[in-house]
Amino acid sequence: MTPWVTIAEADTYFLTKWGASAWASLVNLQKEQLLSSAYNWMKSQYSISDSSTDPKIKRAQYELAWYIYNFYNEHLKHQALNAQGVKSFTIMSFSETLTQAVFPPFIADMLPDDALSSTGGKIVSVHRDLST
Repeated sequence: MTPWVTIAEADTYFLTKWGASAWASLVNLQKEQLLSSAYNWMKSQYSISDSSTDPKIKRAQYELAWYIYNFYNEHLKHQALNAQGVKSFTIMSFSETLTQAVFPPFIADMLPDDALSSTGGKIVSVHRDLST
């Protein structure tokens, strides 16, 4: 298990999170994979001690695990398009612009100030223009 949270702690967290009832249907292996992926991603982005017990770090790990669960496939598709040099595309009246961005800002905002020395990793951010 990752140093910051346990599956039992995550289960408790997601019991009270609105819209996260799907967490309960996951098997422990899936939960472990999500929490480990979140841990590894956070460690690749920020200088956070493995021994941290800060509740803000734990919350960020829960939320990043949930983000990965919900958006990982979308992230991979956009990452692949970006790697091929696609900057934007239009299908009929739908257009999308792909840009590089830092770690998900809403999760970075959860972290304590002393963890915010970013190591500079990037993810793909999406801007969709649905106005036309």
